[in-house]
Amino acid sequence: VIDKNGKIAAKNSEVKAAEDSKAILELVEKLK
Repeated sequence: VIDKNGKIAAKNSEVKAAEDSKAILELVEKLK
């Protein structure tokens, strides 16, 4: 996940789609 400044906001090498999508949605909300 890259934030609006182009920095890596979240990187997860072990992908668990359901958990990751939820975590990413929460992260995106924080970045707004």
